[in-house]
Amino acid sequence: MVLDGRIGGPQRRIAQVGKRLRVKGWDTLAVFPNMGDELPKFLDSHGIKYETSALSRIRRRQPVFNLMRYCVRLPLEVVWLIALFRRRHVDIVHANGLFSLQAALAARLSGRPLIWHFNDMSLPAWLSAGARRLFGGLAHYRVYSSRLVMTHYGDWDGARTALFYPPVDLETFDPARISEGNDSGIPVLDRRGEEFLLLALGHINPLKGYGDLLSALEPLVTLAVAWRLVIVGAPLETNREYFDALNAQVRDLGLEKRVTFAGATQRIPEVLAACDAVVMCSVAESGPMVVLEALAMGKPVVATAVGIVPEIYRDGDEGEILVVPPRNPERLSLALKRAIEDDSLRQENGESGRRQLVARYSVDRAANEHMRVYDQSVTTAADRVKSG
Repeated sequence: MVLDGRIGGPQRRIAQVGKRLRVKGWDTLAVFPNMGDELPKFLDSHGIKYETSALSRIRRRQPVFNLMRYCVRLPLEVVWLIALFRRRHVDIVHANGLFSLQAALAARLSGRPLIWHFNDMSLPAWLSAGARRLFGGLAHYRVYSSRLVMTHYGDWDGARTALFYPPVDLETFDPARISEGNDSGIPVLDRRGEEFLLLALGHINPLKGYGDLLSALEPLVTLAVAWRLVIVGAPLETNREYFDALNAQVRDLGLEKRVTFAGATQRIPEVLAACDAVVMCSVAESGPMVVLEALAMGKPVVATAVGIVPEIYRDGDEGEILVVPPRNPERLSLALKRAIEDDSLRQENGESGRRQLVARYSVDRAANEHMRVYDQSVTTAADRVKSG
């Protein structure tokens, strides 16, 4: 279950891993709020069953009101989920996110094994760790997308924890199959002469750190290398004022001819193939898929050290020099300058990252880890029933 009806990292993981699990005898049922037809169409294209709902989400606007509504509706949503589990013959529940408490309670009250996937670092560590201590015991397994996220939640119980590294489909994101000449569907990605094309990819929301990115780019207008930034992602209606503020920042910094907001697309491999480098500047994120997908396409990445990023670039990797602290425009600016000016560094960065992907982040490896945890959870739940 996910509490976001848009296409993002968790939703892509459901589709990719779900296809592999089906071959192994496990069917996947995705449950998510109704937020348009984009995600249902995406899941249909991958043969994944789904059910939309009116499950509550904690939104950033009016947080006190939303939290009160979440608490009031929680009992009814738990009852609805228990009925859904019975009707759709659910054997095991995989809840995504700290605020999937209704799924966690429904799983335990209905006697189903619960896998609780913590993958959000937007809350302060003390609050995340406190909530995990309060409710995490409901889960047969607590899983995390990186060691950094696990540490954020203060969790080190190896007997009941696991790492589910976000997978990337190395067949879909294959530079040998998709070249720069493939149509990205985004005209502004068409190269203008010898310019350097920098790409940022992700929904337009404050956690993506786009304000820091624009500040980091201002000192680079004097570089001898001509460059442009294209930001591919949908402005969210819930954060419209943030998108307006970014456009105002572009004007204030004099970057109108350098920065373009191109909207959303599902042609991610083609978009990645069209650029020279990718920048991921999130201030808080668990397993940014754009980093994995860019490296799978052999593209160099400048990234903030959030979520899984420090594990991709281990000590000694050449690409590590392009990893910077979040919320640090000065360091980000220096890294971008290196990426734009240094051809050999970009090549080393891309090659180093792709080697890591093949070894650790394939969809097959992710599916096998899901299977291991699911099987052990079913066994543990059966043992509890016998002993009880």
